Amino acid sequence: SSMAFGQFVAVRGTSRESRRVQSGYERVLCRQAGKSKEWKRGRARVLCMSGVNGGIDYEIELSSLPPEIAERVKYVQGGPDSPTLLIEAAHAISECRLEATIPVLVDMLGFNNPIAANIAIDALIREGERAIPSLLLGVGAFNYAVNAYALRALGRIGDARVLDVCVECAKTAPIPNVRRAAVKAIGMLRYEQGPELTSSFELLLELTRDRDWSVRYSSVAAL
Repeated sequence: SSMAFGQFVAVRGTSRESRRVQSGYERVLCRQAGKSKEWKRGRARVLCMSGVNGGIDYEIELSSLPPEIAERVKYVQGGPDSPTLLIEAAHAISECRLEATIPVLVDMLGFNNPIAANIAIDALIREGERAIPSLLLGVGAFNYAVNAYALRALGRIGDARVLDVCVECAKTAPIPNVRRAAVKAIGMLRYEQGPELTSSFELLLELTRDRDWSVRYSSVAAL
């Protein structure tokens, strides 16, 4: 089944209060994303995206996976306690190339382990369009590192249908790291000649005058 693009950008947190869309950033992000095309839902949930690391929450049928991969997934879901074991899990899960494990790769972006995160990013980029729904979950996750990594992956995949989400993050995300990632993604998307290309160019020009120097720098690089 398929559902609206915007529904993949879920509300942050687990408590009743934090499940509300609390900021203009999130409200606009959901509204703008809803204008884009639909994607296959897959197994990712769309309501509560707060795994043990503040990343995405998802459902996966472990019995459908090879036993070794299932054990690696369980380890990630339980909250890794060893950087080395997390890197090993990232290698194993990325090499299996199973669509069901895509949400796990996105969730691995938020454990403060750059090596594991880059392994996961490379695997997600290889998956291309299949990874976009779960990456959009990552853009809306509670963990800002997951937000930024997910935007970087979306930029490298290059599908311009995620432009609206990237634009709203570039304009209104609450921290510079996420804004920079969104700006860079805008510069990497593959555009056809038309209004999207023009509007992206104009936005990047506007952001070269942003208050934050790092956003200005990223905008120049994106141009």
